[in-house]
Amino acid sequence: HTVSTKEGAVKLYRQTKDIDFVLRRYHISKASLMRWNRLYDGTRESLAPRSHCPHSQHPNAHTEEELTWIRNYHRRNPNISISCQSEIILKSRLMQLKEIIATRDLTMSVRKKPVIAQVSLHICQGEIYGLVEKNDKSRQMIVQLLLGNRRPDSGEILLFGQPWNETEVQTGRVGAVFPRAAVYPKLTVRQNLEQKRMALGIARQKVLWTMEAVGLDDAAEKQARHLNTTQALKLCFAMALVSTPDLILIDQFGGKMAEQFCGLIHRLNQEYGITFLLVGSSVTPFAGLATCYGMMYDGKLLQEMSQEEMDDVCRQYVDFRVSNASKAVAQMEQMGIAQYKVIDSDTIRMFERFSERGSIAASLDAGGIGVTEMILRNESPEEYYLRLAQKEQL
Repeated sequence: HTVSTKEGAVKLYRQTKDIDFVLRRYHISKASLMRWNRLYDGTRESLAPRSHCPHSQHPNAHTEEELTWIRNYHRRNPNISISCQSEIILKSRLMQLKEIIATRDLTMSVRKKPVIAQVSLHICQGEIYGLVEKNDKSRQMIVQLLLGNRRPDSGEILLFGQPWNETEVQTGRVGAVFPRAAVYPKLTVRQNLEQKRMALGIARQKVLWTMEAVGLDDAAEKQARHLNTTQALKLCFAMALVSTPDLILIDQFGGKMAEQFCGLIHRLNQEYGITFLLVGSSVTPFAGLATCYGMMYDGKLLQEMSQEEMDDVCRQYVDFRVSNASKAVAQMEQMGIAQYKVIDSDTIRMFERFSERGSIAASLDAGGIGVTEMILRNESPEEYYLRLAQKEQL
C-alpha cells in the first residue's frame, strides 16, 4: 500500500471510529489498519516503508577475506555449486588450531575389569590422527565412547569444545566409517546415499559429488548387495562423507581400506579441511599419512606425538653415553659434526657420519671424555610402538 492510502485510512478511522467502513473503503485488513494507526504520529514519514536489515553484521557472516576466497574459487570454477563444495572448501582456509575431540581422564570398566584407564586424547582441527591400540576390546570401547554409543564410568568427552552431544552425530558433523556399514542391500548406491541425504536434509547435488569423490559414479545404479569388496568399502566411506562432516572416524584402518583411501583421505584433508581419526591395531598403515599419533596399549595412553616427533624418533642415529656431555659437544663441533642433539647430561644423539662412529668415540676418549656406550638405532614407527608397549608391560 502507498503512504497516501495508509494516511487516508488512519485519518478516516480516527474521525469516524468505524472500522468496518474504513476496511471496505480502502480494501485493507484490520491488522494493517491497527498497525498503521500505532505508527502514525501526524507525519507521512512515520508510515513510510522501513528496511528490515539489521544495523550490525551477523556474528557468523563471512569476512571480506572469506568472501574474496569464495569469489576467486568461483571465478576459477564457474560451474560449481555453492551447496556442494564452496562452503567446505572454506574449512581448509579457516582452520584454526582448536580441539575437535578432547577426552579428560576417560575410564571405562566391563565386569569390573578396566578396559579404558585415564585416557586423555587431544585431536585438533585439520589433523589426521592415527590412534593405535593392539587390544581389540579397548579399541572397540574407545570407538564406542567417542561415538556416544557408551557412557564412560568417569571422565569427560568434549566434542567441538562442548560436552558430547548426540545431535552432533545425528546432524552430520561427525561421520563414521566401519568395514560393514549399515546400508540397504536391495537399494542401489545412489538410493542409499539419497536415504542418508534426505534424513539429514542435505542438498541433492552432494550425492553426485560424493560418488565422484570416492569413485562410485560408475556403480551408481548397482545394488549394494552386488558390490565387490572394494566398492562396498567405498560405499561405507561415501555414507560418512555425504554430509561433508567436520570429523570422520574410520575404524579398523588397515589392509584394503588403507590401500583404497590413503590418497582420498589426504586430498579431503588438504582441500576441504576435514579432520580424520583413524583407529587401528598397527602403526604401519598410518605411516606417511597421519599428522599425529596416539599410542595406546591395554586401554592406557602411552604417548601422543606429532609426525615431526615420530620422524625424529625413528630416523637413524647413534647414541653416545659420555661422562660429560657439554665437553663432548664442544669436541664434536671441532670435528665438524653439526647434526646432533643433547638428550640429557650424559647422552648425545648424532644424526650423521654413522660409519665413523668408532673413530669419533676414540677421539672423544682420547680427549679425556669417557664413552661408556655407543648404540646405532634405526627404528620403524611400529618398532617404536612395540618398544613403548613392552615398557608398559614391565
